[in-house]
Amino acid sequence: MKTHTTLLILVSSLLITFSLFGCVEDTSIGEKPTGTYQSYNPGFGHDRGYDSEGEMNNANNVNNANNVTQAPEDPQREIEEADILKIEGNTLFALSAYRGLVVLDLSTQDQIGVLGRHPIFGQPFEMYIRDGMAYVMFSSFWVYDWNDDLGYGTWNSTSRLVVLNVSDPANISEVASYDLAGEVSDSRLVGDIIYMVASENGYCWHCSDEPRTTVTSVNTSDLNDIHMVDQVSFDMGGYWWRMPIHVTQNRIYVAGMDWETDVSNIQIVDISDPSGVMEIGAGFSLAGRVESRWQMSEYNGVFRTISQRGWNSQPPVVQTFAVAQSNVLLPLGNLTMTLPQPEDLRSVRFDGDRAYAVTFQQVDPLFVIDLADPANPRQRGEL
Repeated sequence: MKTHTTLLILVSSLLITFSLFGCVEDTSIGEKPTGTYQSYNPGFGHDRGYDSEGEMNNANNVNNANNVTQAPEDPQREIEEADILKIEGNTLFALSAYRGLVVLDLSTQDQIGVLGRHPIFGQPFEMYIRDGMAYVMFSSFWVYDWNDDLGYGTWNSTSRLVVLNVSDPANISEVASYDLAGEVSDSRLVGDIIYMVASENGYCWHCSDEPRTTVTSVNTSDLNDIHMVDQVSFDMGGYWWRMPIHVTQNRIYVAGMDWETDVSNIQIVDISDPSGVMEIGAGFSLAGRVESRWQMSEYNGVFRTISQRGWNSQPPVVQTFAVAQSNVLLPLGNLTMTLPQPEDLRSVRFDGDRAYAVTFQQVDPLFVIDLADPANPRQRGEL
């Protein structure tokens, strides 16, 4: 276990290092923000997900939340998250755009060996490993589309789910595939159904003529008949980039940015039917931006989120909603966080009745290194 943990930490550290190179953000200092938790009288208007009727309606929402019966957990519908790294026993599966799928043996410490490889022709997104099969998703998979009427073909980019038999890592073979129009944004495996969220910009291959977000349910119970069960679509306010999701056995919460108002819109999709049939639920707006799946959580009938307001290091906002019948959310409370200095929200984790949030400034330093003497490099200055 120590070897596995160390390896994952090293790989994760490398990925985090790459992700830290970003744009310079405004870190100007403003007044110290203050905030108190408000359970019945949120301080935002109706366009931020609150009812403009005020305190009485919010008090009623608390009572309504207590009357909602939550469906019991179904052990046959276990929720699994995809990743570019997966460990099964003493075997590590790793996805790379340059090395493809690499299978490593971790059974002997300090002697990690390669069990097998499989080439990948596309940009790998994430994968699931189950029962000797790897369900690999691609965000950009190039296919050659021949047109008989025109007499020529064209290369087109699409998203794709590819199922690989990895039971014998030395002889990995493709079992099935499924093409998904647009850019895959996130996914979950719930029971035997893979729910894939994709964004279409109106110009992609086999996409809608108008920008939209789709949620597609794919049945994987029979490898000889992997097929789409259902697909729902909705408008996320013109936003078509990657959208984080939070998933329970009954609901998918899809978060998309609204660039005009600088907030995130949340769309609920009902996935309570284990066959994969879905229904569109309610949509609502938050106080700020949701940029990762970790910023959302549903727990004991309450949807919780921490979002980032504005682009000038405004304090994040905590919001809670009661999950009522018909997948409607009723606002409960909100909290504007108090920070020691203006900073931006970077990471969130929910754990039972607690949430942990990390904020910090993002500053891109410039260092001047003197290499006139190659044997004695010296740092001369910094900005």
